[in-house]
Amino acid sequence: MNTDTRTILQTPLYFNLFVLLYIECPDLRDEMSTRTSVYLQLKRHKIKRISDKTGISEELLEKFDVLYRKWSLKHYTEDKYEFSEADVRSFEEEIKQALPEKVFQNFDPIMSSYFSIKKTKKHLDIVRVYCHRHRSEQEFAAAGSICDDIVASSGRTQGENIVLDIITSSGRTQGGGSDPRQLFMRFRGVISFIPGILCGTERDVLHDTIEEIHELYVSDSLSFGIHDGLLDPCIETRLDDKVLESLVSQMRKTLLKDRVRFEEPKSLYVLPSLLPKLRPKEIILKFVISNVTIHVSQLSETLKSAIHNSIYTEVQLSMRLSVCAQLPGQEEVLNPVDYLKMDIWDDGYEDLERLRRPFSLTTPPKELKLKYFMFYAPENRSHVSQVINRTFPTIREEGGRGSTTDLVIHLYKED
Repeated sequence: MNTDTRTILQTPLYFNLFVLLYIECPDLRDEMSTRTSVYLQLKRHKIKRISDKTGISEELLEKFDVLYRKWSLKHYTEDKYEFSEADVRSFEEEIKQALPEKVFQNFDPIMSSYFSIKKTKKHLDIVRVYCHRHRSEQEFAAAGSICDDIVASSGRTQGENIVLDIITSSGRTQGGGSDPRQLFMRFRGVISFIPGILCGTERDVLHDTIEEIHELYVSDSLSFGIHDGLLDPCIETRLDDKVLESLVSQMRKTLLKDRVRFEEPKSLYVLPSLLPKLRPKEIILKFVISNVTIHVSQLSETLKSAIHNSIYTEVQLSMRLSVCAQLPGQEEVLNPVDYLKMDIWDDGYEDLERLRRPFSLTTPPKELKLKYFMFYAPENRSHVSQVINRTFPTIREEGGRGSTTDLVIHLYKED
C-alpha cells in the first residue's frame, strides 16, 4: 500500500470497514492498493449490504448513489458537512421523483448506511442530523459526481477543459471565484480521486480527460516548485501507461523537463517508471528517513533510475539516530549520485556504537556532506565524529579531483 492509502486507515471507522472487507472479500485484496480503489470497493460492498438488508435491487441503489454523489459535491462546494432540514426535504423530494416508492420507504436505513447520524437539540426537541462521515469520503463522492458529468460530456468540443469547466461552474453557483489555480487548490482533494474513479469505471474516458487533469496539476506545481502532486493521478491509476505518457507530455511543455524536485515518499513508487520517459536534466530528491525506511527497496530503485536518466542528481536525507539504530544493515541501496547530503539528528539515542547504516554506498558519490545536530556536551564531539566516519567512510580528494566528504557537527546545549 502506498502512503496515501494508509492515511485512510488512520480513521477507526475506515480501518474497521477495511478489515471487514478484507476478511469477507479476500478475492478483492489485490484491488485495494490505492485510496480510490479502497473507496470503490467499500462503496460496492455497502450497496450490496443495503440490498441484502432492504431487498432493494443493487441497480436502484446505484441510482440512489448518483443522487448521493450529487449532494456530496453540492455540500463540498458550500463547505457543509451536515444536512439541514431544507436539505433533507429537497433530497427526499428528489428521491420520490427519481426512484420507486420502495426506496423512499427505506430512506432512514439507506441514509444511516451512507451518513453518520448525530442527535442535536433544537429548542426543546432532539432532532436527528445526517452528517458526511469523513472529509475524504465526501471528496470521493464529490469526485464521483464530477466523473458522472465527464462521462455524460464525453462528446464535447475538443479544446475545452471539462474538469475546470465543472468546478468553475460549481464555484460560480456558490458565488466563488473562477481563477483556475484557486479553484484547483479548493478542489484538489476532489480532483485527486477523479483519475482513479475513471480508471476503475471508464478507462477510455480517463484517457480522453487525463491531459486536462494534468494541466491543473502542472500549473500548481510550477507555482510551488515541488512536484510530488503531479504523481497523484499516476498512483491512483496504478501507473497506467497512457496516464504516464500524458504526464510526460505535459511536463515537456514546461520548464519541468529540465528540473524536478520531489520530497514525499509516494514519489518513490512512480519515479522509476516516470524518469526513463521524462529524462530531466536535473532531479532533486529530499526525504526524511523516518518516512522512507519502510520504502527502502523503492528508494533503491528510484535512485538507480534517477542516476541513469538525469544529468545531475542531488539527494538529501534527514534522519534520526534512534530510527537508524533500529534498522538492519541494507546492501546496495544507495548508488553513486552527484551530490549526497545527510542531516543526522540526535534525539536522545545515547549508544552511538550501535548505530547501523540503513544503507551502504556501493560507489562513493562525488560529494558527500554530513551534518550532525547533537544536544550533548562538547566533549562527545570527537566520539561522534569517529562513529559517523566509520559509518560513512570519508573519501579524500586525489590530485584535486574525485569525491569529498564534509562532516559538520552542530552543538546544542540543553536548557
